[in-house]
Amino acid sequence: MSSAYTRCVSVSAAERYARAVERASQPCRWAEVNAALMLHEDKASERDARAYLRRWGLLSSDLAAHLIRFLTDPASRSYVISYPAGFELCSAYVAGDPGRFRRLLTEQVRVRDLVAARFARHGIIVKYYPLSPLGHSTRNGCEECGRFHGLLIAMLAS
Repeated sequence: MSSAYTRCVSVSAAERYARAVERASQPCRWAEVNAALMLHEDKASERDARAYLRRWGLLSSDLAAHLIRFLTDPASRSYVISYPAGFELCSAYVAGDPGRFRRLLTEQVRVRDLVAARFARHGIIVKYYPLSPLGHSTRNGCEECGRFHGLLIAMLAS
């Protein structure tokens, strides 16, 4: 066997192993969200949140401590949900399609398109309807607060 062949096989095996570990550890990313909720909603101690991250997030002591600093920093703590939720939404949207992956990287894909793709995998159709609980204008966004008020309707596809 040539050394080039051996290197190719071992890289391929290493790549398969790395992808398997990544897929298996993906649900652990939600432990970061849970730790944030523990800290900010339940008023848990940083020590308890760090222990939770070590056990359920499978993080090292150093990484758990770093994440606690991130979660308690007012400028960054709201981002914790973005990573696991964004990964799930983008993965559902791409679903192995190189064209969709290219679109995700090169175009502005709306969050509602990502959400619709995630629900569609489970046979659920998502529709959005303008809604203004405060009587605000919803045509081009609310004139009072600048936000779009909308109602998400999810229905089982028949």
